[in-house]
Amino acid sequence: MGVYHISGLGRNLGAFTVPLTCVYLLLKASESGVKEATEFFATSGEMQQKSKGAPEAFIIFTSKEVINGGIEEYQSEPLELEGKRDLTDIQRFFKTLFKETGMKQKYYENSWLRYFYVISVKHDDFEDCLSVMLPTFYALRQKETWVSLVGGTNQVTSSLLLSALFTTSGSRFYYVFQEHIKKLFPEWLELRHSKKDLKEGTQRVLERWLELPVPYLWYSEVIQELMNEFREQKALNISQVKEILLKHELPMQVLPKLKERWIIIEDEKVRKGPYLEKIEKLFNVQNAPKNYSEWKEFMKKEKRLYEIDPETGKLNFC
Repeated sequence: MGVYHISGLGRNLGAFTVPLTCVYLLLKASESGVKEATEFFATSGEMQQKSKGAPEAFIIFTSKEVINGGIEEYQSEPLELEGKRDLTDIQRFFKTLFKETGMKQKYYENSWLRYFYVISVKHDDFEDCLSVMLPTFYALRQKETWVSLVGGTNQVTSSLLLSALFTTSGSRFYYVFQEHIKKLFPEWLELRHSKKDLKEGTQRVLERWLELPVPYLWYSEVIQELMNEFREQKALNISQVKEILLKHELPMQVLPKLKERWIIIEDEKVRKGPYLEKIEKLFNVQNAPKNYSEWKEFMKKEKRLYEIDPETGKLNFC
């Protein structure tokens, strides 16, 4: 099983290509016996799997403007890239990178990548982003998903984080800093770092790879249990809420943190608060896609799904 890389993206393609270039360099270094690179992927994949940590899928959330070609000018050096200045240049960039550096090009059957999806969202609408990302993470909760917090608007990145937390999905949350955002290639690397100087390249990547130790807070499980209870009853007894907290070994002091926003307490009765109502409106777990196949059909019906062929680079509306 490979890694599903999930990311937002604005008008600068480097927000996606830079961190993934780091991943592919580390993969090559790991395959070449660089200890630090091997340790980086130690928790990925299955015990006997070859190329542990290899990306299996890219899933990018972005606006229709970007999908239709609204890309800023970029600098591809040290690679010579004949691009179209659209999203398909991501595919061309990596194919060129593999060719120039001798990186492995066939991780999955006859391709370097199995799936490359682009999902259209209203990038300035927090609720629209959540309505698409919540079912995505829920459907992929059995996959190994790495979440990039580099690209996209605040609405997109915050929705990615909240959706992953709420569905208890997301294996790693990462950020890679680059000062010059128009560069597709990491400004602190050279091509030699992906060829003969893999150990030095690994060190440079790991110095700039920031992994966020995001905890799966008690909120997600408690909120989901409250939602389940409210499907059966319009109002709960306060004792039912306390039982849920005790079940998760949480102190009663947590109750005030739920009041007003998540739940409304009136005497001994508890009603849904505005946050619960909003989550239910955006995400009905009973109707949500349960796996990858259902997710793909869900996105097709929503008319949000685009696919880029990893080999030809052709962009198709599904």
